[in-house]
Amino acid sequence: MTSSTWSQYDSSLRNWWNFCKSSNLNPLVPTVDELLSFLQHQFDNGAGYSTLNSARSAVSLLSTTITSSSIGGNPLVVRFLKGVGKTRPPIKKYNSIWNPEPVLTYLASLEPANELSSTNLTLKLVGLLALATAQRVQTLCAIKISNIQEKEFGYEIFITDPIKTSKAGRDQPSLIIPKFEDHPEWCVYRVINLYLDRTKDIRLSGTDQLLLAINSPFNPVTTQTISRWIKRVLLNSGIDSSVFSAHSTRHVATSTAAKYGVTLDQIRSRAGWSGTSNIFARFYNRPIDDRHHFAKAVFAISSNNVPSID
Repeated sequence: MTSSTWSQYDSSLRNWWNFCKSSNLNPLVPTVDELLSFLQHQFDNGAGYSTLNSARSAVSLLSTTITSSSIGGNPLVVRFLKGVGKTRPPIKKYNSIWNPEPVLTYLASLEPANELSSTNLTLKLVGLLALATAQRVQTLCAIKISNIQEKEFGYEIFITDPIKTSKAGRDQPSLIIPKFEDHPEWCVYRVINLYLDRTKDIRLSGTDQLLLAINSPFNPVTTQTISRWIKRVLLNSGIDSSVFSAHSTRHVATSTAAKYGVTLDQIRSRAGWSGTSNIFARFYNRPIDDRHHFAKAVFAISSNNVPSID
């Protein structure tokens, strides 16, 4: 299990442990009745569907005598969660998403890039990377210099570390970074080169992670730091960063790509999703025969024309 999954379950596991302690139960040997009592207790305290569903998964994971499928998938537990879903349906995090134009305008204003401060060059890089790839912060944190491969179109970056979507039999994502010949202010390929050149003399020996701390000793950064950087980009662009998280760039990038005709299959591929929705495919399924099109379509908003593919 990834560290992000453990982090997601942390609150549920703490609540389960406290519940078992107060009820004199063994937390590692849950029964269906005990799990239902715990879920009901959480529900009575105001927990919604998503919280309870996460709690079910967390308790199932801890079980040492009952398989996850038999307790988490027990018909009574499933029926309970369905009832919660109707009583307190999951609420979408965002009813609407921000317009990418002010963010793209801000990132374009950070020029000339080779004269930027280390802070602004870093903000420009992470902002462009987040939009061009539609990847989670975890994936951006996992970018290693040794996995950046030069291609005719630009860069292909292979992600080899385990991430949220890593599973047996599923390919690891690769990030496609095309050259934006007509829009150097948004050229992620160009900014990566500038960043590598800027950091080569301060990079500690053996440090392969792309993104480094802005201040000495210039250690590899965590996902939390990258999230703060992206939120700073949003704030500097006039986006309400108290409402929209760093993860919102993933929503914006995929929605903008769909607006400019990138097919659902292409969006899934570039963003690392493995969905099966035929409904959305009917709306977004316009033939695109070039995988570079995704990143370029995201940045088309300012000119209202998809840039030509060089």
